[in-house]
Amino acid sequence: MITLGNMVLEAVDLFNESHQDLQKELLQDPTVNKYLKTLKTQLKKTNHQSTFQFDMPYFVRMDGNLIGYLYAFAKDLENTVDLHYAVVKSARGEHYGRRILRLAATGILEAKEDVERIQLVIQKSNVASRQAAIHAGFQEDSGILFSRGRS
Repeated sequence: MITLGNMVLEAVDLFNESHQDLQKELLQDPTVNKYLKTLKTQLKKTNHQSTFQFDMPYFVRMDGNLIGYLYAFAKDLENTVDLHYAVVKSARGEHYGRRILRLAATGILEAKEDVERIQLVIQKSNVASRQAAIHAGFQEDSGILFSRGRS
């Protein structure tokens, strides 16, 4: 378990019943599947470290509830991290997306000195995610690429 402000990242544990329920909800959500085509593959990875690891899936708990998913992988040659996230349907509209992005980006940049930039690829049709990214301090670099670097 990793705590970043009021956000707790829990390593995906497929033996945990609440994790199984969240995984099922995410995988059955057409919106999540439209934008996160690699979700099923990412969820197969397991991690039992107490420190944040790249290329490992985490479920996100905020306000005591499991509300989403976070996955980050490093592009070693570019000092860049790609961030993927999803918020379950029942928690959308509560600004969890922007909170996840803000806390994750800040936590990664503080903990990983070699990371210079965090980027998101967000389809133009995903208006809510684009707005969440902007409110979390990301800047639009091109039509679908958003980034946040060290200030």
